Amino acid sequence: MEQIYIKQLKKKFNVVTSNKVIKLTYRTQLAMAHAGDTDEKTSTERIEASLKMTEMGTDYLRDVLKLTDSQYEKIDDLDVDETVELVNYVIMRVTGLTDEEIEKYYKGADEKK
Repeated sequence: MEQIYIKQLKKKFNVVTSNKVIKLTYRTQLAMAHAGDTDEKTSTERIEASLKMTEMGTDYLRDVLKLTDSQYEKIDDLDVDETVELVNYVIMRVTGLTDEEIEKYYKGADEKK
């Protein structure tokens, strides 16, 4: 079980890393990867992939964190970039990374820019 703090909701959530959660995590990662693969897609395919990623991301947070309707609404009202960042954060925590490891990862990515 992971305890994950979501600053946007000012709350800690207990997340059980069950097979169900891990499969949902991988499905969400796949949707995000497909949305990023835009080279040989038509504009319609790009929009469909982006819509699927956006829906799967917010649904992923709702299901994994077991959000109430009110909490889900707050997440759904976030900026798209902030939502993607939050989904990535939860995915990294579910797959076993600590907050310190995530911070180090982003710091390394920023230095490479």
